[in-house]
Order: sequence, then structure tokens, then C-alpha cells
Amino acid sequence: MELTDNAVTILQRRYLSQGETPEAMVWRVATAVAQAERADRDLWAKRFGLMIERLDFLPNSPCLANAGKGNGLAWNACYVLPVGDSIEEIFDAVKWAAQIHKSGGGTGFDFSALRPAGMRVGSSPGVASGPISFATVFDAATAAIKQGGFRRGANMGTLRVDHPDIEQFVKAKADGATLSNFNISVTATDEFLVKMLTSEPVPLRWGEQETAGIPHRALFRQITENAWATGDPGMLFIDRANRGNPLAHLPGHRYYTTNPCGEQYLPSFGVCNLGSINLSNFVHDGVFDVERFSTVVQWAVRFLDDVIDTTPYPLSQVRALALMERRIGLGVMGYADALVKMGLKYGTEEALEFAAGVAALLEHWAQLASKELAVEKGKYPMALFCLPYPDDRRNLTVTSIAPTGTISLIAGCSSSIEPHFSASHERVTSEGLKLLYMEKVNKELLVTAHELTPEQHIDVQAAWQRHIDNAISKTINLPHGATPDDIGRAYMYAYTTGCKGVTVYRDGSKTGQVLTQTCPECKVEMVHKEGCVECPK
Repeated sequence: MELTDNAVTILQRRYLSQGETPEAMVWRVATAVAQAERADRDLWAKRFGLMIERLDFLPNSPCLANAGKGNGLAWNACYVLPVGDSIEEIFDAVKWAAQIHKSGGGTGFDFSALRPAGMRVGSSPGVASGPISFATVFDAATAAIKQGGFRRGANMGTLRVDHPDIEQFVKAKADGATLSNFNISVTATDEFLVKMLTSEPVPLRWGEQETAGIPHRALFRQITENAWATGDPGMLFIDRANRGNPLAHLPGHRYYTTNPCGEQYLPSFGVCNLGSINLSNFVHDGVFDVERFSTVVQWAVRFLDDVIDTTPYPLSQVRALALMERRIGLGVMGYADALVKMGLKYGTEEALEFAAGVAALLEHWAQLASKELAVEKGKYPMALFCLPYPDDRRNLTVTSIAPTGTISLIAGCSSSIEPHFSASHERVTSEGLKLLYMEKVNKELLVTAHELTPEQHIDVQAAWQRHIDNAISKTINLPHGATPDDIGRAYMYAYTTGCKGVTVYRDGSKTGQVLTQTCPECKVEMVHKEGCVECPK
């Protein structure tokens, strides 16, 4: 197992038991997951261990941290919990989130069911404090619990674009302190998206009450200005996501929000375990090894499906829905590194063609593997109720693309489908550990995040999305000098190109950002000055 110094540091800090080696961790995880196999258990443990040891595939962090330890903590990464319009339902959700964060999972909440601030509560003289007020309760609870004992909890908070409190929600993170443990996104309906540049007022709805709000154009401007200032809110295209949800017609299976990073739409009490394949490992002498890639895809689908049957679950409701839907999310990392090995520049037409081709291969082999597992082990129970026709797979969803923040550091590859961030950068972990990275890439082929236009970023996301059955987490990284209009164009372009959501981040718009550019010579953090990035030395 060839690991960088940074990878060893992260493994020791987060995943290894006392005295455990990285190689022992691999076989701990592989053996534990293979217990779901009815036959050839040792064979599958060997195959699972081999692809992890080679860094061809890595499962999500909770699986590496918890599988095989017997600590009772879950191995899944992504959850969505319901938030109902009563004190009892709200604080049930707070309690459930704490149980999930303890194992290292992240949670998504849609606050649209909560009545707007100032509305009367039943027949009492009291009035509701509104979604934003209660979201801060979730935020405070999250701050008190570290995920799996090694990182702070992560949440997604969403509100429908037509909720009466939408303007307050859009501005909720403007002070830089409120909801610091949340990403927030507006769940944008098709109705809003087709009118977002018009002066027609947005109809604001809660229950049976409806009022005319501010013009679509003005609300869209508020969204883009706050995203420019703070990186939030993002935008989820909720109607498009549900059109791709074959169980959307059934109560309890419709999407209202996503996991913290936006790649996994889930129903209430929904859960998904993720894993990613390192594309860089499949390029040799400028050629992508299709045969070996197809094998690892099929093994990885089986691995993730086995996690469903072997992981502990934090809640009985989550376990019940997991076994009914059997969701998995297989994605990729190392895309930018693979392009360099292929002699391609990120963002070019040739690179997009490569992305589309590999995405199609991932889709084909992953779907085929799930169908073969259905023949061997049975379909997921809800398969008969899918529209427009019954499903023939083992899993309701098979592919999604996660940000792969930590596991790409372990694999020593570029993250997810992102470009290289910069020639030299510093990454600050949740524990405050600072890790320096220097890209060992032919400078003629190095394309960094801030050299790309918003449209080039989104073209990459759209190319992959056409072959992914859930969604994609990708950050549209913008330079410090980008404008709110640039962000508005990015949101519009993401919708028109078929994406299921969009997240933007303008460099320097948050204090304490995770990735910062460093001077390749001095190794000190670069500073923004008059629209440029300069070394202070």
C-alpha cells in the first residue's frame, strides 16, 4: 500500500485503532463487509481488500473508521431526516441527528414544513419563531458533537423558494457565524427557475395560505449576492431530481433535500453509503484500461451493496428504509490526474469527451453489476413499485459523485471530478491540521480551478450528470474578483445543461476556508490584492 506522508498522517489521526497499520485497516474493512456474502466469503474479502490496498477504490470515511471494530457505529455517510411542524418533531430530529453525527455521518434537513415566523400557533396566543430560528438549534447541537470523534458534524439545510421566510433564509449566513455547521441551499422549483429573470412576483405559500412576494428577479439577485459574499446558498433543482426518482409518486419516498454536499437526494429517513474509484490508477502510458476498470466497478458495487447488510444503523426507521431501497452511490476521484496522464487539459473538448466516455462506462458496468446481484440475491423490495416500469436492479440508486475530500487525500489523487486547485495549496483539516500539497504535474497541462470559467466548470458537471442516476457534488470555484452576475450565470447555466443542483464558491469569501493557495517557492499563503493573488514575500 503506497501512501504519501499526508495520507499516513490522516489515517493515524482519524481511522486507525491504536497499534493498527494501514494494511491491517484494509483487511479489517474488507473482511467485515464480506460477511454479507452467502458463499465465497473469503474470495470476496480478498477482492475487496485488493482494490482498497491498491487504492483503486475507497469507501466513504465512516466505513474506513468503523467497519470491523465492533463499536456499534454506522458505516454510512449520507442521511436525510424529516423536520415536522411541532416542538416534538423538531427535537426528535435534533436527537436523531446527534446519533448519526456520532458515527461520522452527515445529515440533510428541509425546513419547509415549519410555519413562517410570526404565524399564530394553533389557538394559543403564541407565534412561531420560524425555520431559521429552529435551524440554529440544530446548528448548536451539531457543534457539541464531533462526527465519529474526529470531525465536526456536517449538515445541509434547505428551504423551498416559495416559503414565506425565503428572504431571511437566503441571508441567514451573512454574518459569518450563524449556521456555521450547515451548507444551505434553496430548493428551486421549475416554476421559479423558468421565471427567475422576470418581474413577476413569487407566490409565497405555506399550508393553504398564499401571498405575492418579491419579484423573481429580485429574489434571484438576493440569492446570487449572498452566494457571492459567503458561498451560500447553493441551489437544488428539486423538481428535476424528483423526475428522476422512480418512487416519487409514493408517500415517504419523495425527495425534499440532499445530504450535506448535495450529491445524494434522499427521502426522509433515507441513507446511502458511498465509494469512489480512483481514475488515475487506470491510465497507463496514456491509455485508459477499460477492462480493469470494469472489473473494479463490479467489485465496488458488490462491496457497497454488502455494506447495507453488515452496517449497524443509528435508527430503526433508517434501517427499514435502507433495506426497502438498498441505495448505493458509486462515484469517482482522480479525474484531473487521469487527464494529465492522458495528455489532456481540464476543460477542453477532448477532456469532456473523456469524461463522457468514462461516465458511460461507469454507468454501464455499475448498472449491470446491480442487475446481476438482483438475479443472485434478489431485487430491492420497492422495485415492483417503480415508474414508469418495475426495476430489475438490486439497488434503487447505484451511482453518485461525492466530493471525496478525505479519501482522495488518502489515495493521493485529485478530488472527485474537480480540477487541481492550484500549483501549490494548503489544506486545513477539521482538527486544525495544516497539510501542504504541491502538484507534481507537467505545467503545460496544469489547469487550476480559478483559470476556468463558470461554464467550463459546469460543462464537466453536466457531462458526468448525464450518466449518474443520483447527483453530483462539485464546487464551481470562482476567483476573488468574480461578481454576483457571474454567479447568476452559473446558476442559470447549470439548470439549462441538465444538472440537478449547483454550488459556487468565490475564493476568499469565507474566513477559514479549507483550501488556500500558497506560493510554490515560499510556501506561504497568497493574499488578494487589487483583483490579483500575490505572495506577501
